[in-house]
Amino acid sequence: MQIDVYDFDGTVYNGDSSFDFCMFCLAKRPYIAIMLPWQGLGVFCMLFKLMPSYKWKAMIFSFLRIIDGEKLVKEFWQKKSSKIHSWFLPENRARYSVVASASPEFLLKIPCQKYDIPLLIGTQMDIKTGRITGLNCRHNEKVKRLNAAMPKTEIIAMYSDSKPADGPLFELAQERYHVVKGEINKF
Repeated sequence: MQIDVYDFDGTVYNGDSSFDFCMFCLAKRPYIAIMLPWQGLGVFCMLFKLMPSYKWKAMIFSFLRIIDGEKLVKEFWQKKSSKIHSWFLPENRARYSVVASASPEFLLKIPCQKYDIPLLIGTQMDIKTGRITGLNCRHNEKVKRLNAAMPKTEIIAMYSDSKPADGPLFELAQERYHVVKGEINKF
């Protein structure tokens, strides 16, 4: 099967949906600020590469334990869906489309359903605890997860804002597109 693969944050979505969601939740539920010291430690560990990414990401999303994440995800997309670039509309895509993202799958399900994306590959995270099952879905993990979900596929086009982060997928694609602020340029 021939497919196109899209990174989400910075590519399809103008910004980082995980960061925006965390800030949205903080604004809606200010009491989650109690988790800021723990989250700050997670950010510190991320910046200085002191632990694997799936561990610090779970620390950052630990606030999910004390909110109704499902409700806030729906509210988030009601407010933020305008940050998805118009070129991503279903009528502008030619092939079977896959979103491969490091963002949590629970966060991207709504826009992927809205934009008729049949396969979402993202970080598998428990929306009630912030715990990650498996690894953070980035770099080589995206390729492993894609191969597990769709063996024997041929990537025709890969779209991403970051060649280093999505290098393994770019290597597999026949066509490579760099997306910067919604503008698509061929590599």
